[in-house]
Amino acid sequence: MRNRKKPSTLSRFIKAIADMVEPEAEKKAAPRKPYNSFARQSGPNDSQGTGKKTCQYWNCDIDVHSNHFLCAEHYDDYREYIIDKCPGCGRFKDVGFDVCKDCYSAAQKRGADKKSDSTIRREYSKVWEKGDQGVEKFYAYILKDDKGTFYAGHTKDLRIRYGYHTDGKVKSTAGREQKLKYYETFSSRQSAASREVELKTLINTNEFKIRKMILDFEDEHKLITLD
Repeated sequence: MRNRKKPSTLSRFIKAIADMVEPEAEKKAAPRKPYNSFARQSGPNDSQGTGKKTCQYWNCDIDVHSNHFLCAEHYDDYREYIIDKCPGCGRFKDVGFDVCKDCYSAAQKRGADKKSDSTIRREYSKVWEKGDQGVEKFYAYILKDDKGTFYAGHTKDLRIRYGYHTDGKVKSTAGREQKLKYYETFSSRQSAASREVELKTLINTNEFKIRKMILDFEDEHKLITLD
């Protein structure tokens, strides 16, 4: 039997170094797990570091870990400067918009509510005083356009004023076909203007009553021909 040659001291040293280096190299070469969401920050759906919560992009409902606040897709958008925080609610939105869609819709609703609650002032002009001399009849009236929107006004000559509406010369009704649906007569412009305010308020707050008034009017009167 042939005797094996013992490895030299140098060979043993080189092998020991190689055994130490190889695991470290394998560790460095191992693929890293993708970092799918941004580090935790406090937000509207924070779960205090336990369990899960949803992504803080304004309309995203994907669950993320409690120490994250964006899902993988929206975190990538954040890193690319495609999304940023909405100043209204603190959630994330596209950078091309000032606020997220929810905040924008809420602002639009507040504006509509403010408009409907605002006081409608009676119209008046000194120019009318001279022209109204000798006039015995004034009108408050309601028009309905081809989209179903109501408009209230007052005038001393319903035929002429209605012609202005149908010809598109009244800014507030221009661009839509108008039909006369209701009118009342008064002995003074002041009374007609006051009734106009009441009708406009009803249009904003109680459209059902406006429709009922029009139906009753059509049942009791035959609309004058103005065309």
